[in-house]
Amino acid sequence: MESGFNATARDFARFGLLFQHSGRWNGKRIVQQQWLRAATAAQTPTDYDNPYGYFWWLDGKRRDRFYALGNLGRYIYVDPIAHVVVVRLGSDWGPDNQGWLAVFRDIAEQLAAPAEG
Repeated sequence: MESGFNATARDFARFGLLFQHSGRWNGKRIVQQQWLRAATAAQTPTDYDNPYGYFWWLDGKRRDRFYALGNLGRYIYVDPIAHVVVVRLGSDWGPDNQGWLAVFRDIAEQLAAPAEG
């Protein structure tokens, strides 16, 4: 597939959750954990601040987080530590990649922060 795949935001989130849950879905392993670790680890040197795995980019500022980047600024951003998946569907690129990553980091940190009260 030259261009990836099209799906709904919910389906992209499910895909992110599969990676967040180390290849398990509803308690059943469907992808080997070793492959997931390799897919979300730096495999290819790049000129960018964010290393590249197997179709996943590592967040250069938060190496414990990773993301898929698609056409027109579509993202699946995964923070496995905070148990957060952020999906962005776009019809244009909008801000540059670093701008979007800053937004996703903020969302993940806000969702992971304990509620004040």
